[in-house]
This record gives sequence, structure tokens and C-alpha cells, in this order.
Amino acid sequence: MNEPDSHTQSMTYYASRHCSRQWNLFLELIFDELLNSAGKEGASGFLQHIGGRIATELPIGECDTLESLEQVMNGILSQLDWGQVTIMAENQKIRIRHIACPVPGSSPERISASLLAMSTVLEGLYKTWLQQQGGEADVPMACTSRQVEQRECTFLYGR
Repeated sequence: MNEPDSHTQSMTYYASRHCSRQWNLFLELIFDELLNSAGKEGASGFLQHIGGRIATELPIGECDTLESLEQVMNGILSQLDWGQVTIMAENQKIRIRHIACPVPGSSPERISASLLAMSTVLEGLYKTWLQQQGGEADVPMACTSRQVEQRECTFLYGR
């Protein structure tokens, strides 16, 4: 019999603790139904709007450096128990790597759907926070990768 490796055990523990049991199934089904009923593009605007609303409710204030921006973002994400980010400048763009996304899911398919939905919420959150720093509304923010097993997303902001 194969025993799970420590990474698998850690992710199983994390998943069971990261989304409250009282909300896990509810959120899993909300994300699943929203994506299936409205489709990825239809749900995208709504989910990004929700992320923007969260950023408006939890503004980050002015940050002078990427390091201070990362620190403030991580402080708010910690309050929400939503994981953490690292921020890097990259060819006139900003790359944001978000680890430990708070996604529910009872199967790989549902975790994938939840991560897709949550990454779209985070696009709106990060774009609005960067607009609070003086970023322009038409500058794109996009999720460039999602790692389901690690519950990790990478975003790129810029043209």
C-alpha cells in the first residue's frame, strides 16, 4: 500500500482547515454553479467585481515600494486567511504569485473550478489595489497560471 507523501498530507490538512466546514460545500457549489450556469466569461465580470469590492472595503493605502506593497497585501490576506503573495517587477510589469488560495473542493474537478473562480476574484482584488496605488483602469491584470494541487495562482499586471 502506498502511503501519501508529506506534500500530499500537508495539502490535505491545509484543505481541511482552510475553508470552514460550515462554508466548504456551500462555496464549492456556488463556484461550480456560477461557472457552469454563466460560463467562465459570464462569471468572470461578476467575480472580478466582487474582488474589487473587497479591495474597496479593505484598502491598502499608499505604498512606496513593491516590498511595502507586498507586506501590506499580506497583512490583509492574513486577516482574511487567504494565503500570501510575493510580488516581483518583471519587464515593466508586476508579477504576483499567490500561494495557499482559500478554495473549497471535494474532488480535483471541484477544486479546479473553485481555484478558477477564486483566481478571478483575486484578479479584481489585485487590480483594484494597484489602481489605489495610481495604476490606470485599462491596464490588464490576468491570471497566467493556476496550480491546483498547490492551490497557487500567478498574475501579471501590465501591458
